[in-house]
Amino acid sequence: MKSKALRRTRVVVPLTVAALTLITACGDGGSSTSSSSVDSKAASDALGAENKASGDPIKIGYVETGQTAAIDTTNEDKTAAAVLKYANDHLGGVGGRPAELVVCETKGTPAGAQECGSKFVREDVVAVVSSSVGEPGPLIKQLNSAKIPFTANLAANEAALKGEDVFIFGNPLSVFATPAQYGKEKGATNAALVVIDVPGSAGPAKTLAPLLFGNAGAKTDPVLIAPGTADMTPQIQAALNKKPDIWYVLGDPNFCSSAAKAFQTLNVTENILMDGRCIGEDPAAALPGIDKMKFVTGFTTDPKDEDYILLRAILDKYADGLETDVYAETAFQGTLSLITGINAGKPAEVTAENVTKALREAPATNYPLSAGTTFQCNGKQVPKAISPNICSTGGLIASSDADGTLKDFKAVDAKDLYVMPKK
Repeated sequence: MKSKALRRTRVVVPLTVAALTLITACGDGGSSTSSSSVDSKAASDALGAENKASGDPIKIGYVETGQTAAIDTTNEDKTAAAVLKYANDHLGGVGGRPAELVVCETKGTPAGAQECGSKFVREDVVAVVSSSVGEPGPLIKQLNSAKIPFTANLAANEAALKGEDVFIFGNPLSVFATPAQYGKEKGATNAALVVIDVPGSAGPAKTLAPLLFGNAGAKTDPVLIAPGTADMTPQIQAALNKKPDIWYVLGDPNFCSSAAKAFQTLNVTENILMDGRCIGEDPAAALPGIDKMKFVTGFTTDPKDEDYILLRAILDKYADGLETDVYAETAFQGTLSLITGINAGKPAEVTAENVTKALREAPATNYPLSAGTTFQCNGKQVPKAISPNICSTGGLIASSDADGTLKDFKAVDAKDLYVMPKK
């Protein structure tokens, strides 16, 4: 089966929202491709012994953008349905009960999100899960009226960060926290951040990044460059004159390509980190020196990773060998996290309110495709001033082959960096 690996308190909070918007809106990786297959023994080992659910089925809601003129996320619901079938056959279901999936597409509009919320209430789902839905506010409002928890792999909206009965399994702050922690481990004291100058990234680069890098022992020097700048050599040279010991590039593939070419011109070859979304088409040409760079990403695509083998086995058995892409991978993360979180919380009866209670009380649980990172939704992972709903403080750093295929994924936990400045 083929796989496409997409490679003061008052001030910090609103800009954190902007940072999360950047992360969730852009996906989580590039567009390099690889192909591999899972043999029958590996698939059987990954799926584990049969442990079928029994009793009356419950319903889980899945919300996504769906198919529009600009995007097609339908691999998300296909993956989520496959994960539920796997859970029904091998995990004893959800809280011991078989689960059915109720799918709703928002079409990327607030009205669509509100209608999905109404649908889930009518269908009496016990929880709703999403990979990342852009405007969850109206949806959450509808779900709150029926005390149905909303869960997401990643979420950006203020309603998700601050809302009641919301659980965000991944770490949407990792875009800055992961490179800050990596720099700390390398002993970096001076970090140059080359950031695309748009509101969703420039604001956090000037406020959130200094907080996180400062807590890691490094001063930051954000280099904000306008999108579309073909030659960044003057800006990179000015930053180089300040003698940074680590570089971090955040932007789209074209932006990152210009930065990489400036690095090449100026013979900057060491301690370069880039966000995983920097990897676009033909990365070997676009990012000279890519095999010497490190990349910040939200999930592993290592074909030897146990969770990745499990994902492929699930899609082979329950989704007719569906090709994996970023939508499948992040839907897998979110859906499996919901199931294992509920099961770890051991609800006496599977109702919406008991699911919320189970998620809040569950111990630290494996976060899929994270190379060993865990999530725990007890409201204590990051300061409440940022969000009580973020369940993980981890991220991943990866190396790259010359063709842009990410490898050597390493889990990075930045939990010690989430400290608010003293008043």
